[in-house]
Amino acid sequence: MSSLIVKAQSGSDIEPVPEGLHPAVCVGIFDVGTIYEEKWEKASHKGIIKWELPKQPLIKVQDKLMPRCLTKVFTLSLHEKANLRQTLESWRGKRFTEAELGGFDLEKVLGKPCQVQVMHNIKGDKTYAGITNVLPATDGDKTLVTATPVASFSVCDLKELAFPDDLPEWICKMAMKSREWEKLEIKAKGLSRKDIPATAQPAELPAEADDDVPF
Repeated sequence: MSSLIVKAQSGSDIEPVPEGLHPAVCVGIFDVGTIYEEKWEKASHKGIIKWELPKQPLIKVQDKLMPRCLTKVFTLSLHEKANLRQTLESWRGKRFTEAELGGFDLEKVLGKPCQVQVMHNIKGDKTYAGITNVLPATDGDKTLVTATPVASFSVCDLKELAFPDDLPEWICKMAMKSREWEKLEIKAKGLSRKDIPATAQPAELPAEADDDVPF
């Protein structure tokens, strides 16, 4: 499993989100492109989903009070073993139809309420709060109001080497590892694909390939 977004270190006054079920609203969908991972020796199309937890206390970040949010990284696939498919079906409370599996617009979940299951992962003196499951919202939490502006982004839509001003730095850095960003760099430098060293060109994956290993 991947992804922690809020973390507490020794001496930090920011505590991780408590374990358990929390009402949440999806406030961000970020497509960071096709990224090669040496650990798994393959490339896959990655995306990030961001949720705000409106009932959690605000936290102070650089002297500003901010709503508590968590994110999770997924492979953008609806393969039967894909974590994204399992998460979305759990969130919806129903399986995808064959028609939906032909092409589901992930932006449909923007602004949608849910419940997120949070578990802690302790590594040394750091405690990471990660989302392990997403469930349908309760009737009483379907009209939650969020403080975070709803946002979406896709590196595939970029026409030049520039990110939106409001895109978090860590998401920009992740997108800069993608093949889509690499192609923009090649274009900007007036190079051709053959000018890129072979070691920088991992073999393409079969279209049906997906990661059924932890993120």
